[in-house]
Amino acid sequence: MPAPGRSDLDDGAPRYQLLGYLASGGMAELYFARVVGLAGFERHVVLKRIVAHHARDPEFVAMFLDEARLAAQLHHPNIAQVFDIGRMVDSYFFTMEYIHGESARALFRRCVAQQRTMPLHLVLTVVAGAAAGLHYAHEKRSPDEVPLAIVHRDVSPSNVMIGFDGAVKVVDFGIARAVTRSVETRSGVVRGKLGYMAPEQCKGEPLDRRCDVFALGIMLFELATMTRLYEAESEHGIIEALAGEAPRPSARRPELPAALDAIVARALARRREDRYPTAAELILDLEQLAAQERRTMSPLALGAFMRDVFGARPEPWAELRAAADATGTGERLASAPTPTPPADGLWGSWQGALEGWLAAGGDGATAAARPDASPHPTAPTVHRPGAISAPPSRRRRWRWGVAALAAGVMLAGATRYVTRDAPARALTNETGAAVTPPAPRPSPASATLEPPRVAPTASATDAVAPAPAKGAPRRRRANAAKPAHDCGDPDGLYPPCD
Repeated sequence: MPAPGRSDLDDGAPRYQLLGYLASGGMAELYFARVVGLAGFERHVVLKRIVAHHARDPEFVAMFLDEARLAAQLHHPNIAQVFDIGRMVDSYFFTMEYIHGESARALFRRCVAQQRTMPLHLVLTVVAGAAAGLHYAHEKRSPDEVPLAIVHRDVSPSNVMIGFDGAVKVVDFGIARAVTRSVETRSGVVRGKLGYMAPEQCKGEPLDRRCDVFALGIMLFELATMTRLYEAESEHGIIEALAGEAPRPSARRPELPAALDAIVARALARRREDRYPTAAELILDLEQLAAQERRTMSPLALGAFMRDVFGARPEPWAELRAAADATGTGERLASAPTPTPPADGLWGSWQGALEGWLAAGGDGATAAARPDASPHPTAPTVHRPGAISAPPSRRRRWRWGVAALAAGVMLAGATRYVTRDAPARALTNETGAAVTPPAPRPSPASATLEPPRVAPTASATDAVAPAPAKGAPRRRRANAAKPAHDCGDPDGLYPPCD
């Protein structure tokens, strides 16, 4: 048994390897990653982290951690699961379930672009699945059986994911309200997407689960008619539209049944007292409508429709391996280095993985990802399959500067190496006259060089002796000094030994 306070799990702690950049919003970034463990354990996840400039905002950090803690308590087939939460040197992150699919917003846009409608029973499948996940969150209690009073407050097509297998999951509880949150919205501050807000939410009034039911009613209307509920382009126009009655779905798509009009009208009632009191009651009416239409709400049929609209898409890990094999980097991807966790424990291992990925240039293929990267209503930039790239990084900019400096040093060294034996150029003195540089000293290693000549001792005879005629043989003078080669070198091949 381990000693109290000691953990024997460090060696088997999961370590995250970033495989690709998915999306970014105003406040957070999403990465596709995998966690590896002992005996070949492997799981692919989405890693969400705060962008650097928001990591210094204590209020935002607290809201980010509240989202992770709250979502980690929710275990339901229609809610994206949160696995881990951690801290790095200058930011925070958490990992959550990867959903191989698209958002309801992306499905809406693709159907509009293809000029096609969505079968009613599939619309009911999507809305009923989202309602089931939200009802579970609304009913959630703490371990001591205290209701958490969770309200999502940002239900919209962007935050409802639809998998290519037909699974429907609610994501992004970033601005959800709950009694356990450490940061609450200030009075009068409105959070959420205006086009999916209930009237009381726009007024900044206290909220309950019925504002989520109102947002589900808008989703039901828009997916059934493939038109936006509010056609106004300005915020002022949307607020004015909220004051009136919502149009009937059959007015936009005549073949829709009257029973659907009644369900939408009740879900979109302006007074919250007139709406469905719970999401569960909305689900019951949706199921009854499907039975009346003699259709079945089927996740399998929904998955087939998704594949028909978006085409067949491989799972991201298969796409990564295929891209790696095509570029000859498969071995590097398969054996990506796993950094050792720093002193702050398990969560610090992500920092090393991120640094290793950035050092490798951020290579990798993409995966389908959910398009909303943060609890911020601003639409994020999404990188779709085949076009994934690393996010802008200061690290990459200074790395290019270091590379340029190193290239300059290498070029200077190569130039000096090439020109080191070039003949010396003529020099000029201060008056401009040419000065011949001294000849280099002969190398002692060459046996073909002439022995050094020692100047003879001057004498009066030598001073007046006429120079020999040109071409006449030389005669050794008797008074010439003997070369000083007395070091065992009779041939005079080496310099004198002084």
